Amino acid sequence: MRRKSGANVRRRFLGLSRTTRQVVTVIALIAIAFAIGSWFVGKLLRPINLVSNEERERDRVVAEYKALCRENAQLRRQLHDLQTRRGIEREARKLGFVMPGETAVVVPEESKR
Repeated sequence: MRRKSGANVRRRFLGLSRTTRQVVTVIALIAIAFAIGSWFVGKLLRPINLVSNEERERDRVVAEYKALCRENAQLRRQLHDLQTRRGIEREARKLGFVMPGETAVVVPEESKR
């Protein structure tokens, strides 16, 4: 199978009627204009896409910040509670400590069958 060289293609193109050559040329120009236009629109839309991505990232960071603020407030409340006599006593009892004069009673849990 023989490959067609550029000269053969040009010869075949020039062998077409003038109207056909004009139509082919117009179609080629439209295709080139479409390709350039697509590239240009892509370049124009890139900053819009970047802004959109930045807004999503900002929203994610703000949501994470708010969640951390809520967690921080909860931990501050726990810390404040643990600094009181009642909070200290509650945590000591969880660890098995008893007050002087009290007797510790351990109730075994029932095994689940």
